[in-house]
Amino acid sequence: MRKKERDIRVELLRIACCLSVIMLHCKPSSIINGEPSFLRYLFSNLIADPVSIFLLITGFYFSSSSSYRENLLKNIIRIFLPLLLYTFVILLLSGGLSSLSALVHSLTAVGECLITWTPRIHNTGHLWYLYVHLLIVLLSPIIQHILVFINESYSRHYITLVTIPV
Repeated sequence: MRKKERDIRVELLRIACCLSVIMLHCKPSSIINGEPSFLRYLFSNLIADPVSIFLLITGFYFSSSSSYRENLLKNIIRIFLPLLLYTFVILLLSGGLSSLSALVHSLTAVGECLITWTPRIHNTGHLWYLYVHLLIVLLSPIIQHILVFINESYSRHYITLVTIPV
């Protein structure tokens, strides 16, 4: 079923998640004078979960594209190309393109980023969720097949709900 309009409740949750991500990046350290602060750790944990919720919300609208090819192309243009451009600028500014050996090391690091879906280049670690999103896009046909299989029976729903938290 295609979603023609965005659900205002989901959009409000998305805005709340965005604000939590901003708070996560602006929060003070959880360690004061070498000692951990319980309240700051609690606050950090409360505002860290919305990143995962934001990824789930992205999945809520994921099936809005008419085809896998269209969705893949949209994500390459919106996410993958800007991610590569940002990585290139970071490498340029950090000297990662200054010599042949630095270039080889940088290209190897970019390759590792793409293969492992983990940022390995300085100042790209905070973009881990983009690699996860791209992985989900690539695996979406398999994920959709699994969802169809689960939706065929209520017992599979219950088994899934019980086993996922484990």
